[in-house]
This record gives sequence, structure tokens and C-alpha cells, in this order.
Amino acid sequence: MTPAQYKEKFDVGFLMSEQSRCHVSEGLRRRPRRSRKVKPGRYEPRTRDRIIADLRAYARERPQITPKKLEETHPGIVGQIIALFGTYTAGVRAAGLGEKLCRRWSKEKVIEKIKKRRADGATLNAASVKKADSQLYGAACKRFVCWGKALKAAGVHPSSVSRVRDRSKKAVATDLRSWARKHGPLNSKALLASDAMLATSACRWYGSVENAAGKLRLPFYSPRKSRWTRKEVISGIRTRRTKNLTLRPSRVLREDRKLHRAACKLFGSWRKAVSAAGINYNKAIRRMDKEDVMKGLRARHRRKRSLRPKKVSEEDPSLFSAGVWQFGSWPRAVEAAGVDYRTVVPARWIPSIILREIRKRKRKGLPLTYKGVRNEDYRLLTGACNHFRSWGRALAAAGIDPQKVMPGRTHHRLIRR
Repeated sequence: MTPAQYKEKFDVGFLMSEQSRCHVSEGLRRRPRRSRKVKPGRYEPRTRDRIIADLRAYARERPQITPKKLEETHPGIVGQIIALFGTYTAGVRAAGLGEKLCRRWSKEKVIEKIKKRRADGATLNAASVKKADSQLYGAACKRFVCWGKALKAAGVHPSSVSRVRDRSKKAVATDLRSWARKHGPLNSKALLASDAMLATSACRWYGSVENAAGKLRLPFYSPRKSRWTRKEVISGIRTRRTKNLTLRPSRVLREDRKLHRAACKLFGSWRKAVSAAGINYNKAIRRMDKEDVMKGLRARHRRKRSLRPKKVSEEDPSLFSAGVWQFGSWPRAVEAAGVDYRTVVPARWIPSIILREIRKRKRKGLPLTYKGVRNEDYRLLTGACNHFRSWGRALAAAGIDPQKVMPGRTHHRLIRR
């Protein structure tokens, strides 16, 4: 079916508007392209004079002009140079910059440059040359396949300039002896810090630096702590006993792992170490029951020792932990021992207690100034300020004139408000 026959059979023109029919009959007209604005750093049309000016400005800051680097800063300029001057070289020479063209390396030039570096005392290993003179390194690899062959062509053996050291057993032994003469006795940490390659080579050939020192008959120093002895373990166990610290193995393992491990290593087990220290193991690890806790609390109370939780946990941690474990909390343990817990820990600061404490301080001749009370009884000061809004008001409520206690202060103004 031809297009004309298809149009006659399936004519849909009656469904289109008059404007649409015009477009279909005449064909869609393409919209004219908008002129693109040249963005900075993009392609720009240049004349011969503009190209020469750009080349001279570019060459002021660079020793050489290469097409690749020039194209990065001036897009399209290389193609324009070739179009206007015939070749890239001709364009650069027209700008009077022929000496800044990238020089072509021949084998003779590469060998000459290598010999010159050697005469100047510069390093000739691959990494140093690649960093210092990348063009020489690239030309050598291009002309001689690799840097080592370029060195051989210049009469230099690659092993004489390589930074890779000889790691044979004989060379390692020689280096260890020279290190010991220079730095003193061998030390694993110091050797690793000063010459890591030598330390790893010594471990590779001898197993460790200490073994190397022994086989080479060199002095060796180890900063490690001296090993535990039986006397030290027994002394550590008795010290824990005198400090009322528990001797239960699980707690000792958490609190003093070194002591526990040394005891097990020297005596076979923690039980044998405790028995060797003259301590009954069964009594030492037995957890205190309620009767034992109450006896301990009553004994502290008779000796007028503090029963505050902080003090007891510092002085007798086993008693404190057993009391909390058996009674659920420390106040319940103290009450079960027949001691009023309110006498152990003072009640909250209420006005009557605050005024009583202030009067007591006056009778005892203790300082009542703000700074003095803050240094000696900070809780009293904070309680007074919370209830009376200031220390001067608390003194006035206790029947004490703040001006006599703190002359020159303005607490009387707070009282008059």
C-alpha cells in the first residue's frame, strides 16, 4: 500500500484542527538553534596574534610547553595552532618559544643524562629518578624498555643503586653487629623503631631478636617486668586480705588478672596459692550470710566507724557487697543490724536542722562566713541557700547578725526585701 492509498483509506484529517493540517501538509519546521554562549574555559576561536599571546603568557610560568598540558588550560588551542601554522612545533616557534618545546630523547641523550646524574652524586634508583626527573625516567623506559636496562647501557649496575637491601642471613648478622656497636644492647622495640627492615629480617632468620642476640653472642636488653615469684604472689594475696578485698577467684580475675594468672602458673591453681599464703580457702571464698553481715555492721558501729555506704564500700568492699546482696539494699542491711539509718546518713536539710547546725557552729566557734562554710560544710551552705534564698537570710533566721559575721557585705539588703 502506497502512502497515497494509506492516506485515502485512513484519512484522519477531519479530526485535526486547521493549524494542525497546515503543519502536516507543509511539514514540521525545526526551530532555529539558539546561539550558545562561550563559557569561560571552553573552546574559543583565536587568531594568529591571539594564539601567540596565549602561548607566551602560558610559557612564563612553565619550563616546557607540552600539547597535553596546554590543552588542559586552553581547550582547542592545539587544533587551532595546527590549522593556522601547519604544525604544533611551527606555531610554538612562531611565538619565539622554540627552546621550550619538549625535547626528543634519543638513547645517547638518556645515557648522557644518567652519567651526568651519577657524576653529580644524585641518586639513580628508579623511585628517586621518577620523582626528580620524570621525563628522563619515561624516556629511559621508552627507549630501553625498563630503567634497569638503561642503567646497564650507561655502565651502571642496577644492584649498586637499588634501595633493596641484601636480606641474606650473613648480611643480617653483619647489620645486627653494627647496630649493636652503634646503639648498645639489642632491644626489640628500639630496633623496630630505628630499622624495621632489619628487625623483620632478624625475626625471619632467627625467630626473634632475642634469639638472634643469643646466637650471635650480642648483648640483649628487655624492658619487660621481671617474672612473678612465689613470694610475690603470696605477698599479693596477703595484701588483698589485709585490705579486706575478696579472694574469690572470679573477682580477683577481674580486679588483678596478673596476680591470678601468676598464682595459677606457679602453684597450679588459685586454691593452692591461697592455702600457701596461710589462709583458709573455704572461709576466704565463702559468701557472707545475713548473720555475718549484721555482725560486721554491729562491730563497726561499736567501734564508732562510719556506716555510710561510700565509706564502707571503700574500707570493707566485701561487707558492703554482701549486705546489698543479702538484704537488697544498704539501708535495709543497716536497719536489720539494729542501727537507725537516719543516724547514719543525715536526713534532708529542713529549716529546723539548718538553724540548729548554724547555732552549733556558732557555739563551737567555727567560721560562719560564706567562704568558710563553703570550704568546711558545703551541704549546709547549699541547704541554707535553697530554703532561705541566701546565706545572710539563714544567719538572720538563726538569730545571728550577718553584718557582724561578714562586715562590709550587702546581705542585710536581701533581708529587708
